[in-house]
Amino acid sequence: MRVLAAALALLLAACGGSAGSGKAQLPAAPERPVGPFPGMQLADLELVDLDGKPARLSELRGEAVFINLWATWCKPCLAELPALETLHTHVGGADHAVVMTLSVDSPTISNAKLRDVLAKHAPSLAAYRDPTKTKVSVQTLAQSLPLTVVIDRWGTIRYRMAGLREWQDPAYAQRLAELAAETVPPSLEALPLP
Repeated sequence: MRVLAAALALLLAACGGSAGSGKAQLPAAPERPVGPFPGMQLADLELVDLDGKPARLSELRGEAVFINLWATWCKPCLAELPALETLHTHVGGADHAVVMTLSVDSPTISNAKLRDVLAKHAPSLAAYRDPTKTKVSVQTLAQSLPLTVVIDRWGTIRYRMAGLREWQDPAYAQRLAELAAETVPPSLEALPLP
């Protein structure tokens, strides 16, 4: 058993990973300004899940992350939740891909209310909220909902899409899986800044 563990550790080290991390080491990305638009680095967001457990967006570095900002009062947001559930199901088996929701509801809306809404429309989605309500909105300029931001494995915003989408279209799952499979960050020239 020890020989197998040692061989696994050597194999992981040769592939750029470590036995303890479970994640392969990625090459460094080019320096990018922090901001809310494609080609920019998304600032590290401090979030909480619906159980109150704190999380940071930087904890998902190494994953392609699909973040859908929504609110319980937003009818288009509620309408697209089932399609997000379908996207999550399609991407569920892809390595390094995460589909999550981020409520920008007022702190007066309880986590139980958010759980009830998600249980009805998208029961398996990872759900978070911005404990301050303002930080995410300011950093992503969530002036209209729903808003989706897709970041690559290096934390660079690749897509920013406002409005209702048909996320169940397999092309979205395919593109997210392609981002998750990237092993080299895009050059600055490949992602021009706005």
